[in-house]
Amino acid sequence: MEASRIFAGIEGGATQSRLLFIDEAGKRYGEWSRTGLNCCLDGFDVVADRIAKWIQMAKKEVGIVGPLAAVVSVFNHIKGMGLSGAEDEKSNQRLINFLKDQHGDIAVEFSLSSDAVVAAAASFQNGGAVIVAGTGSACRLLKADSSVYGVGGWGHQIGDGGSAFWIARRLIQCIFDEEDGLHPSPHSISKTKRLFLEFFDLSDKAGILDILYTNFDKSRIASFAAHVAKEANDDPLVRLVFRDAGEQLGLHVRAISRNFDEVGLYSCLSSSEMLHNAPLLLIGSVWRSWELLKDGFVHGLKSNGSRIGKVTLYTLLETPALGAALLAARKIGKKVACEQRTAILEQNLILFHEMSDNDDAIPGQRWIMCNVCCRSASISSPNIAFFLTKCGHIFCNKCLIGIASSQDVAHVCLYCKKKITICKISRDMPETVRSYFRCPRELLTDSMVEVMQVIKFQTMHAAYLMKRFNIMRTNYEKLRRFCCEVLHKKTILERELMNKVGLPQHNNISVNDMNTPLLQLNTSAEKLHSMHNMEASKTSIISESISKSGTESSIIENSTCSLNVTDVEVVDMAKISVKNSVALRIS
Repeated sequence: MEASRIFAGIEGGATQSRLLFIDEAGKRYGEWSRTGLNCCLDGFDVVADRIAKWIQMAKKEVGIVGPLAAVVSVFNHIKGMGLSGAEDEKSNQRLINFLKDQHGDIAVEFSLSSDAVVAAAASFQNGGAVIVAGTGSACRLLKADSSVYGVGGWGHQIGDGGSAFWIARRLIQCIFDEEDGLHPSPHSISKTKRLFLEFFDLSDKAGILDILYTNFDKSRIASFAAHVAKEANDDPLVRLVFRDAGEQLGLHVRAISRNFDEVGLYSCLSSSEMLHNAPLLLIGSVWRSWELLKDGFVHGLKSNGSRIGKVTLYTLLETPALGAALLAARKIGKKVACEQRTAILEQNLILFHEMSDNDDAIPGQRWIMCNVCCRSASISSPNIAFFLTKCGHIFCNKCLIGIASSQDVAHVCLYCKKKITICKISRDMPETVRSYFRCPRELLTDSMVEVMQVIKFQTMHAAYLMKRFNIMRTNYEKLRRFCCEVLHKKTILERELMNKVGLPQHNNISVNDMNTPLLQLNTSAEKLHSMHNMEASKTSIISESISKSGTESSIIENSTCSLNVTDVEVVDMAKISVKNSVALRIS
């Protein structure tokens, strides 16, 4: 394998470190992990020896062969390191010189930086802000000109606010302070104490002295934070401490934002844009508990006159060791065909909303100015009052010394010299007057709300009418079908009766006629005349039929009822004839 095109990057955290090999094409040749590398904790000599042995082991594993002295001296292999505690330039140079003198066979060039700066360089092309919350904590701002600004990162003794070690120490201290009676805990410590004894495998709290002094292990104590985070939903004390940790981390970002307004932060963004929506990269295991940190983090960002409007939070999808390797290539003018990927954790997290009229002491405070002295209401003392004239001019009480105290009294306008009345500008003004001082966008919003209410009412009313219309149409259809069925049955019954008495059938009602709900009662004069001519024959036949059956009155009644409605007038005449005929036979 040709080592001349391979770059190595190291993520040297206090708890865990990673080593990665990558070439110019972006191909990875391996990734390894081991315990932490911290120059301040372990010393430069020890860290340098560990790095050298680690790289030699990795080269052998991936198959980089040949005399290392020849390979390094010829092929310009470079290694970039991002190590916890690598902040002081003099100390950094001391470690680099030691590596070159004692382990010059592993690389020609060395660079050293903090883990936060390495991550910023790999994630933001033109610089950016990074906040680390792992075993320790720190916030760094890397600018486009490679200048670095920092907040925190001073170790667990005086710093590391919001880190895993800080959270663990706070929870342990709550247990001891509560039981010693020094500071009562705001919540019960019973569950936290049980988790504490369980995690450190202690029978009583006195065993903590051995952990804190004799066998002190910062990483082990910090790991207690991850253990209790799993139980946070059921423990208000844990939630409170994590919220406080989030506030500490937010304060780090707020503090470093002082440097946002300096020239050179971003070559493509102005300072106002950066403050409007600041991109922020989150690194460290503590951020896995983001929901527990969020409220406190936002509170910390807002504190002490912060000017940050929004932030967009990013998390790494790759190990920071990749960023170290990319930075290593960049330092010798090489560009690797690979980028450090990030994911958006929280986009446009709003810290301060846009000011509205409701935030003003008086309506229109941000734009009101006296028409005489040009005094602005936004920067004036609360003792300065402003008045509106009937002619539409605005004056401060300093310019209206003689008349400002009396309202609704005729006065002369200082601007147009017309007789007017004045009204003090305040939230107690009549609504009709106050509307002139409202934000046009708010007025439009209110108008749209009212319009939508009107549309909703009218749409609802139309729906009611449509529902009622459908019900009426359904009922009408049922009634029409019922009438058709009745008429159809009536026609059938009439035909049966006609057949029984031997009368000719009338087809006055056809099947087609059943499509209409009501029968036509109007008949032409010609039809009535023809029906009248048939009267005698009908009457004669019915009379003979009655005399044979002996059921005169029943047949007459049924026959009369079964006649077609369209022959109403003919039926009446037939009844009279039939009755006369029956009377003659009886006599």
